[in-house]
Amino acid sequence: MSNPLGIFVGIDVSKSHLNLALWNVHRSWRFSNNPEGISALTDLLLKHQPALIVLEATGGYEQAAFRCLSASQLSVAIVNPRRVRDFARANGRLATPALAGGAREPEGIAYRHGGNYGSRTAQ
Repeated sequence: MSNPLGIFVGIDVSKSHLNLALWNVHRSWRFSNNPEGISALTDLLLKHQPALIVLEATGGYEQAAFRCLSASQLSVAIVNPRRVRDFARANGRLATPALAGGAREPEGIAYRHGGNYGSRTAQ
């Protein structure tokens, strides 16, 4: 059964890596958090055309990926990992690390925003 909302992506961000999970495809990948890795990540996401990409806010390490994804006209949001965990708890789900939470919760973020998610302009 396919999700009528589309594919959602959660990206756990660290200084050296970007861990990506496709929510309803049940696949994950790991990319280096450098220009080559971000380019490969963007190419992969352009093939899947997700409805929403959720990046974990990590003190600026997410900015290069955000700018590249936004420039590629992909819908991307930067979220506070604590709010994602709190959202999971409020819905009776196990609070998990950001990757698992990001991979499971983007549909909730989309729902809470009435489906109004789109590319934000890179800053």
